[in-house]
Amino acid sequence: MSSAVFNFCPIVAGALYPAVERGLAADLAAVRALGGLGYPVCTSLVMAGHGVVTDATDVPEDTIRAQLEHIALTVKPTALKVGVLSSHAAADTVLRFADKFAGPVLLDIQLTGPHGETVLTPRGIDVVLEHLGVPDLVVIDHSDAEPLSGGEIHSLDDAQVAAQRIIRRGARAVVIKCATLPARHFEQNGVPPDDTVFNADLYFDGQEFALFEAPHLPRGHRDGISSTFAVVALKGLADGLPAEKALQQAKRFVTEGLRATEQQGKTVPFRFTESMTSLQ
Repeated sequence: MSSAVFNFCPIVAGALYPAVERGLAADLAAVRALGGLGYPVCTSLVMAGHGVVTDATDVPEDTIRAQLEHIALTVKPTALKVGVLSSHAAADTVLRFADKFAGPVLLDIQLTGPHGETVLTPRGIDVVLEHLGVPDLVVIDHSDAEPLSGGEIHSLDDAQVAAQRIIRRGARAVVIKCATLPARHFEQNGVPPDDTVFNADLYFDGQEFALFEAPHLPRGHRDGISSTFAVVALKGLADGLPAEKALQQAKRFVTEGLRATEQQGKTVPFRFTESMTSLQ
């Protein structure tokens, strides 16, 4: 189908996970749920899922470049989401393309996977740091933000320091996914009752901080959540929304999707809610 009938047509660059709906599969599912059309660029094949890691194979940089060039030549993508980059060559190839890309760019930095797999090499991290000013928004989990910022993150206070350091390293704006970190280092997780525990994301653009919170939902299938958050935020940027508004939407829709998943049981895949159509 022609991309002309879609308003949201992002390139999604990342890893293919054959056994689970993570990486490219989750990105494309999120784009479709928003009424868009995604163009996948595979950077790596990661055989990991269900707690087992068996192998990972990097896609050659020439093949990654060929995918990007073909998309740029044949269609008109409106945005770019960069996920798993795997190697320094992949990082350099994708981020150099991103530097010349006309639409909004979101870099979802992933150093490690949920099953313990390493998805970005130390040399790859160096390349990402060299190009940290390319994306309009950097998204990163607090555990991956530690090596990037050079400090441990045990609280929202620590996350603030990390966000400031990442901005000083060149990022234009960053959101650190803090999960259920306590507000202060000396506070303990899990002390309040469950209904007062919040899942938080901390945003910083070099001038202002913003904290996005939602009730923590501990149960449910987690694959696809990170992709949904990033893709919804990217759509907001593509629609011309300020980053804070785009992130607010992303937080809301991920929370609603988790609630829908929780209602159907722990083993049910992450659900996109009907209300996501309001973003189309």
